[in-house]
Amino acid sequence: MTGVFQFRDDTTDYTGGLVLAHGLIAFIAIAVRTIAYLAGHLPPISFVGRFATRRWIIPGYDAMFVAPLAALLVALALPQLLLTTGIPAVFAVPFIFAVTIWCCIGLRPTIVEWHYTGHFRIPMGRPGARQLFVRA
Repeated sequence: MTGVFQFRDDTTDYTGGLVLAHGLIAFIAIAVRTIAYLAGHLPPISFVGRFATRRWIIPGYDAMFVAPLAALLVALALPQLLLTTGIPAVFAVPFIFAVTIWCCIGLRPTIVEWHYTGHFRIPMGRPGARQLFVRA
């Protein structure tokens, strides 16, 4: 019977790698949520129009950006906060990851609410493209 032993290397620190992996996954999650909500939904007024009319925030449309911004703030601030308090990275990073994903998935408006009650423009179809629900 061969002997079983445990090799423990306490000299390596995986904190930087864990935080980098969390940053990459958080960036992907925030980008996926933002793209999913923006796909096929144009803003009610252009970026230049916001400056011309001095309407910097359009509540019905800009409410979609609250959850990605909250997830971004959590992804940037929470690692520094938890790691400086002395919590090991093995416990802190999965917690930060869970909170970031919760911000992306759990905060409102949901995709259904956004689709039915968002203040946005629906783009016109391509010229010459076949419209599925409109009969000529």
